[in-house]
Amino acid sequence: MPDESTVFEQLTREMQAEDAVGLLAAAQLGRSVNELSLVVQTTLFDRSIGGLRPQTQYVIQASGLAEHKLTLGLFNRIGFVADHPLLYHHNLPRVRVFVGSPNADPEPLIQAISDAHGQVYDGWRDLEMDLNKLAPLDRVLRAGYGLLGEMPQPFAKAVSAVLTQHGIQHTLMEDDTPPVPMKLLVLDESYLVGADFTAEVAGP
Repeated sequence: MPDESTVFEQLTREMQAEDAVGLLAAAQLGRSVNELSLVVQTTLFDRSIGGLRPQTQYVIQASGLAEHKLTLGLFNRIGFVADHPLLYHHNLPRVRVFVGSPNADPEPLIQAISDAHGQVYDGWRDLEMDLNKLAPLDRVLRAGYGLLGEMPQPFAKAVSAVLTQHGIQHTLMEDDTPPVPMKLLVLDESYLVGADFTAEVAGP
């Protein structure tokens, strides 16, 4: 029986072929809420019959699952991604951003923070996830003191640059708790973030 790394390599190789199409056929929770199993079928589009010809079926198991978003059906690409915005909240230090001077007209500043968020996360996260849950952003900026938000280091640096450009005094406090490394498996717009993944061939 091939080892797991070889199975993943086989799966990736099959999906890189011309006319390759994947099918996420099923997803099922394991013995706990942080375990999930996927059934993935690789196929080739056969022009002679105008349909999909099955290749190999795989079972992928995720453990230590932190988050996921899945849509059953066809997909065009699958693979592990080491550097991705979805991993920032898991693998990078978290930073608290405190403001120290007021802004009478915060709307342009809020827009600049939103634009910076889009550049850092490329649409994979919502801005509200990183902001102070107890005080709206405009209230914090108008008051000129308090926690703006707690966020991964890349976004904290971007927010700091925006605040500096707008002349807002601020302080960054990095959490010294070591992050727990996570891995990311993506299937087009579907994804799983987990501590470990295994794979095996289930059949043709």
